[in-house]
Amino acid sequence: MTLTERRALITTHSNPNKALDYIITLKGGDQSRGIVVSFRYIPDKVILDHAAFTSYLHAIFNDCTSLEEAGTWILEDMNNELVARWLQVNLTQHKDEMSEHLVVLEDHQPQWNNTHLKDRFAKI
Repeated sequence: MTLTERRALITTHSNPNKALDYIITLKGGDQSRGIVVSFRYIPDKVILDHAAFTSYLHAIFNDCTSLEEAGTWILEDMNNELVARWLQVNLTQHKDEMSEHLVVLEDHQPQWNNTHLKDRFAKI
């Protein structure tokens, strides 16, 4: 799948309150490979459609070869399509009860800084 085709799977809606900083969390993944994705973001002008996120993740895991690759694709695609104030992608893969692989990526708009809200985020 090309970059354009992948990003076309991301559909959005208008943010109901653009003046407010609030956190949205979406979860999904690939159950057959034990992969869980937690995507958190603070929206700006648009919010992500949850059903589209599920379809998008399915496409990502059909094409990627590692958690790191999947994470960077998700971060770059969501940055491009959502232009969120802040976003974080957490990918975890459990192979068995003693084996876990965790990848965390984060980005924010250059001028955005809400220290009070950021202090409430769970630590990695």
